[in-house]
Amino acid sequence: ELNPFPEESPRAVSVVEGDPLSLDCNAPIGYPRPNVNWLILSDNGALRALNSSRITSDPEGGLHFSRVEREDALQDAVYVCTATSVFLHQYKIGNKVRLRVERVPNASSTEHAPVKQYLSPENLVALEGQELKLYCIFGGSPQPVITWRKLDTNMGSSDFTTANYGRNFVTSFLELKDEGTYECKAHNGVGMVQSHAINVTVESAPYWLSSPENTNAAEDESVSFECTASGRPEPKLQWFINGVPLQSELHGTHVVSLGLKCLIEYGPRRRRRALGRQI
Repeated sequence: ELNPFPEESPRAVSVVEGDPLSLDCNAPIGYPRPNVNWLILSDNGALRALNSSRITSDPEGGLHFSRVEREDALQDAVYVCTATSVFLHQYKIGNKVRLRVERVPNASSTEHAPVKQYLSPENLVALEGQELKLYCIFGGSPQPVITWRKLDTNMGSSDFTTANYGRNFVTSFLELKDEGTYECKAHNGVGMVQSHAINVTVESAPYWLSSPENTNAAEDESVSFECTASGRPEPKLQWFINGVPLQSELHGTHVVSLGLKCLIEYGPRRRRRALGRQI
């Protein structure tokens, strides 16, 4: 079950017009982990999406304004964090925020150098065959332009896409060759260029190259089972008999390991079928 948000009144947040702003979401605990997003909740109960290139959210539920404008101070609505469980078909609403924008003269001409708001971790482990999505969210005025590159390689534009006005780097099908260090840079013509490097390690789930097969044998006959597996990191192999880890002293067997090949010699009156399983 998806737990509810704590019951609390909307909190007022004040910000100077033209400044960057980040809001946190204290999302409830759920399994699987719920999807966290931000919406606008009108006083009449209607929900609507946020639709601005200046506003985005991160995968941990934070909401970020690259620069706050007067229109962000909603007169008849609040910003709310939502937690959604796709599997349980449930959603919860909480963390209501009423934004107050302090107006300043000539705010449209105010300039702010890029400032980091949310960045993917410097070291990230990803799974082969899955989607890779990296985040670089910066505030500033004018809105920072974000560019991506992979260090020490010539990465073609067909190998990746960017989304969310450049804040996301996306590879739809990750391969082992995609391992390496990625860098994002943010600039808006004010102050120094900001950069962030993300070291991506690609792992693969274990898979069989050859798996053990059922074998019929006469009593006291030696039986050989062979399995070969691969993965990254290299998988560890362990043998089981009827779901129990194979132990020579308990099962009257002699086990000889030759790399990933295992020779099993059975004593009298022992079952003649074993199963090899990778863990």
